[in-house]
Amino acid sequence: MSKHTPGPWYVGGPTEYCFQLAIEPSIGAAYGGGEEVQANARLIAAAPEMLAVLEGLTEGPLSLNELNELMADAREVIAKAKGEA
Repeated sequence: MSKHTPGPWYVGGPTEYCFQLAIEPSIGAAYGGGEEVQANARLIAAAPEMLAVLEGLTEGPLSLNELNELMADAREVIAKAKGEA
């Protein structure tokens, strides 16, 4: 299994054409292609679901069933981000 480029990541822009995502060069060993790019793409694609799970965990008191459902959702989105789903 490949790993994503470790943070910190920064979002800049907007530029004339788009927002830019930058990976700290001193930490990310290579911006190159292949497995690392795919792992980065999976992580970025899973970010909205990760945010939704985190928001759910912080929305007031949760029942045990609600907490269990959110934990299951968290496991699912983590697996997706890692390319295991």
